[in-house]
Amino acid sequence: MNRVVQQLREADEFSVFARNLFFEARGESDLGIVAVGWVVLNRMDDPRWARPQESLKTIILQRNQFSWTRSDDPQNRWALTPWKQNAAQWERAQRLARLVLNGCVPDPTKGANHYLNVQACRKSRWGVPRWYQPAKVTAVVGRHTFLRL
Repeated sequence: MNRVVQQLREADEFSVFARNLFFEARGESDLGIVAVGWVVLNRMDDPRWARPQESLKTIILQRNQFSWTRSDDPQNRWALTPWKQNAAQWERAQRLARLVLNGCVPDPTKGANHYLNVQACRKSRWGVPRWYQPAKVTAVVGRHTFLRL
C-alpha cells in the first residue's frame, strides 16, 4: 500500500477532505472546488462507495478514486504537506472544505458522483475513461465535467 495513504488513514476527516479539494481542484474557481467536494459527499449516499458509517476519508482514500492518492502521481509527494506547495491555495481549500462540510453551499453538481477534465483526458495517453457517458453529465463547472453514474 502507498506510504502516503497509510499515513493519511491516521489523519482527521477534515484534513483529508481539504487535501482532496486542494489536489483535485485548486486551479478552479471557488465553485469548482466546492463541486469536487460535493462529489465526495454524494458518494456517501451511494452504496457502491459507502457502507453504513463509512467515513469521507475512507471514500477519498479508496484505491484509484482520486489521482493524488496514487503513488505514481506527481502530486502524491506533496500529500502530507500541501501548504509547502502553495500556502494560499491550501488555506483556500480548507476554507471551502469547511463551507461544504457545514452545509453552507448547495450542490452545484446536481448529485454527481464522478467528474473529469474531458480535454485533459483526451490529451493524455490514456484517453477518456470507459465510465464517461455524455448522457450522464449533470453539470460543467470550470474545466470539470460532472456525472451521475
